[in-house]
Amino acid sequence: MKNHWQPLMVLPERGLIVKKPRTLPCTEQIFALPLDLPLEQHDPRYRSGVGKLNWLVTMTRFDLAFVHSLLGRFNNCGGAPHMEVLLNAIRYAFSTRHYALSFGPDRAPALFKNIADHSKVDPSILSERTMIAFTDASHGGEKPMAGFLCWFFGGLLGYSAYRLPHTSLSSCEAEYVAATRTVMNVLSLRSILAFLGIQDKAPTVIFCDNSAAIMLSENNTSSKRLKHVATRLAFLREAVKEEKCQLHHVQTQGMVADIFTKPLPATQFHYLRRLILI
Repeated sequence: MKNHWQPLMVLPERGLIVKKPRTLPCTEQIFALPLDLPLEQHDPRYRSGVGKLNWLVTMTRFDLAFVHSLLGRFNNCGGAPHMEVLLNAIRYAFSTRHYALSFGPDRAPALFKNIADHSKVDPSILSERTMIAFTDASHGGEKPMAGFLCWFFGGLLGYSAYRLPHTSLSSCEAEYVAATRTVMNVLSLRSILAFLGIQDKAPTVIFCDNSAAIMLSENNTSSKRLKHVATRLAFLREAVKEEKCQLHHVQTQGMVADIFTKPLPATQFHYLRRLILI
C-alpha cells in the first residue's frame, strides 16, 4: 500500500502547506492545546485536515492514531494552536510516506525479540500463526487515552487509540478496563478468522504492563475501588478461564501499544514503529 499518502496532496490546495519535514507526529506540547476557543477563531480547514488524518489512520498509519484521537476532540473549536499541531502531523505523514504495513513471517523475529527482551514469555512457544495483542492505558486526567493492537501472521490485524469511557481511579483500573476492551476485540477477530477457515485453538497472548491488572484477571481477588467495574472483572476472568486468552506482563519499554496512549521520545517512538511499519 504505497499510495496511502495521496490524500495529503489535496491539503496544499486548501492552504495547508506541507513543508519542514518532521520525524515525530506530535510532542508533549499537544497537551497544552486550549480546550475551547471563541467561534470566530475556528479555522474551517481544521476539520477537513483531521478527517484526512482519520483516513490514513484507518487504512495503514497506526502511528498517527494518538495525535488524530486528540485532535479530533477539537473539531468544533480548532484554532491556530490546533492547526499548528495538525500541520506538524501532516508534515510527519508526508515525510514518512514511504512507510507501509506489511504481512509475512519475516516480520515475526523483530516482534519476538521485543517480547524476549521485555517479558518472561519464552518466544519459542509463539509462532507466526499465534495471535498476539498489546494493551495499554494512561492514567490521570479526565477519560485518559488507551489503545491496543492485535498482531497475526507478521502484521497488524486490528488496532485502535481511544479515550477510556470513564475517568479511572487508579492505573490498575485503567489498564484493566483497556484490557477488557482488547479482549472483546480479540474475540471478534478470532471469530472472523474462524469464519475464514483459520482455526486458532491456542489462546491469544495479550501483553499488559500492569502487574496488578494481570493478577485481577487470573484470580478472584477484588478491591473496593473496583466494585463499579465488576462486570468487566467477570468478563475478562471468564475469557482467561476458558483459555481464549492469556495475559502476560511486559515491561513498559516493550509495550508496543504505548504508541497509542502518549507522545513518546523519538528513540522509543521509532523503535516501536519499526516493529510494524517498513
